[in-house]
Amino acid sequence: MVCEETVKAMVSEKVCLVTWGHDPLDDRIFFKEALSLGKVYPRVTILATGPRKIQHVGEIKVVSVGRSRLFPWTMWRLCMAARGERAHFYHLHEPQLLPLALFFRLLYRVKIIYDVHEHLPEMIRDFSTRPRKVAALLAAIFSQVDISLARCADAVLVTTGLLESRYARIDSRVVAIYNYPRTDLFDGTHKPPEALRRRYASSRIVLYHGQIGRMRNIPLLIEAVKVVAQRIKDLKLLLMGPVYGNSYRAQLLKLMRDKHVHELVELLDPVPHQQVPDYIALSQVGLVVLPPLSVFTKNIPIKLLEYMACAVPVVGGRLPPIERFVRAANCGILVDPTDSKEIAEAIVRLLEHPQEAKAMGLRGQRAVQVEYNWSRMESRLLAVYRELKEDSC
Repeated sequence: MVCEETVKAMVSEKVCLVTWGHDPLDDRIFFKEALSLGKVYPRVTILATGPRKIQHVGEIKVVSVGRSRLFPWTMWRLCMAARGERAHFYHLHEPQLLPLALFFRLLYRVKIIYDVHEHLPEMIRDFSTRPRKVAALLAAIFSQVDISLARCADAVLVTTGLLESRYARIDSRVVAIYNYPRTDLFDGTHKPPEALRRRYASSRIVLYHGQIGRMRNIPLLIEAVKVVAQRIKDLKLLLMGPVYGNSYRAQLLKLMRDKHVHELVELLDPVPHQQVPDYIALSQVGLVVLPPLSVFTKNIPIKLLEYMACAVPVVGGRLPPIERFVRAANCGILVDPTDSKEIAEAIVRLLEHPQEAKAMGLRGQRAVQVEYNWSRMESRLLAVYRELKEDSC
């Protein structure tokens, strides 16, 4: 018969990360947090919604519970699966899951970590299709509810300094765990597979990777590259990432045909996180030109730091989070994110001055290796868990 002390010890070594809308193999959830926690805790599980299955990815257990059209039913499935894990730490990745935090705090003696990836009130304001006043009202309501429920967490992890300030008024620990890249995955020595190198051997690659949607300046990038192609031969723009909506994909393909750039631009499906460095390593320029929406003035775009880690010079929009890194490292050219001609001129400059571009890329890489890397964030993450564990002893 297992004694009570043994059961407590087993539970205290178990971590359960729960996500509602992210892929369980998301770069932050799996490749950074879960793998880092797996170095210390022998049992780490990720619970997600999606087709029902249980799998092990390395030492990490991944469970998908199945998503219903009814929110309460999906929440119940997640709740029961989380309860069945009998973990000591529950690490929640969306505000929808905060009711689960309240449930667990009331019924069980566990530690709750709330991980805030984005400034969600700003996303509601900027991306909602509702009238502006309605979107603003919804954002304000969400903001108050989110802050109130976040008080149920023992620690709140945030991805920007602005979010750190936003949650500073609650009593929980608030710790900035920036979504910096892993330098063992993203580095300037990475060699893509031979088949991929042959495919683009004669091309000069300008890369955009990330979400592809109506609020991402994609038509402007296509227009800019069309201008660049008048001066630079063998140019290829790769747009790589999830396209939000079949109608938008069709719209982009029509734009490419209308602009006669269908041979110049490739729309690529997203690839697993560990394959992203293959495409960055092929590139001469990395694009991070987002429109001047409020949400993009507050969030750090991870693709910028991944380009830097791989020693690729960037063309970045003049928005505070992008300017901060590009100016500090002198690793690229800043442009007006609404001006396709200025974007085009920056791309031409980097392609026509390869030595200058190489120097920019190396400066960006050094900045990531010294400061903007996941190893530093891993230490913060493990310190939060260690402090919470000590509190429960």
